[in-house]
Amino acid sequence: MFTRAAGGGRVLAPPRHFYTMSYACFPNSKLKKWKKRGLGIEEDCIRTAGQVGIQSGGCRLRVGCYHLPVCARYSFTKDGKLIIRIGEFECEINVGARYNIAPTQKAPVILPVPGGFVAPQLRWGWQMPGINGPLINAQAETVTQKPTFRANLHRRCLVPADGFYEWTSDKTPIRFTKRGNEPFCFAGLWQEIITHPHDEPVTEMSFLILTTAPNLTVGRVHNRMPFIVHPMHYYWWLGEGDLFQTVLNFPDRDELDCCPVQPSLNKAGTEGPDLIRPYLKPQRELF
Repeated sequence: MFTRAAGGGRVLAPPRHFYTMSYACFPNSKLKKWKKRGLGIEEDCIRTAGQVGIQSGGCRLRVGCYHLPVCARYSFTKDGKLIIRIGEFECEINVGARYNIAPTQKAPVILPVPGGFVAPQLRWGWQMPGINGPLINAQAETVTQKPTFRANLHRRCLVPADGFYEWTSDKTPIRFTKRGNEPFCFAGLWQEIITHPHDEPVTEMSFLILTTAPNLTVGRVHNRMPFIVHPMHYYWWLGEGDLFQTVLNFPDRDELDCCPVQPSLNKAGTEGPDLIRPYLKPQRELF
């Protein structure tokens, strides 16, 4: 759909799921279902008209649209060794292919260490007091302002991926990838907590993924997207000093390829290359 712009030109109209409300509304049962699954959300919840609204940073979504919290699944399907260049350094990642990385699961994350970088596997989702389930996202626009995140700004990380998923209103997963299926990295923060599962202190590291406003491709499906760091900015994001604040203002805005994939991906724990096969929605029978 197109609308008429000033000067007679045509511009792409907002997708149909945009509406005139300042928050997205979901039934209480939907939010409870997310909490039961342990899906943390970055926004504050408000209650209105018997429904739960999830603040969306000024973006407008029609009541009843189905959206998982932004970037609740992603993929890293590069099997075997992969080298990622970070400034003058190289970081080697050597893990098996993952097609459906979900919150609470472990995944490779790039961290700075003296003399270079390493890629250990950390658990996705921060454990936060007063929050039911792990916190999996944080808004890049406010991460330097909110005390919880500001206290961990020195713990920046890169999260390798080669695709991420968002969902349409009929719960069809859409996979977004770089042109040529090139790998990329999300901006993230990590934390370290001490737990006592068996009366002995155990140190566990976990990470979350920053989000930002969507580019044109993702904006047709969701009002947010994971913050993709431009490869030239990897060292700025992970290095010492304040250059990371510049990176927050310049996410990688390259347009992405997108394709509907198999609905079986909706279930956390499913894995395998069949999940990312293109999905052709069955046509309704005429008779």
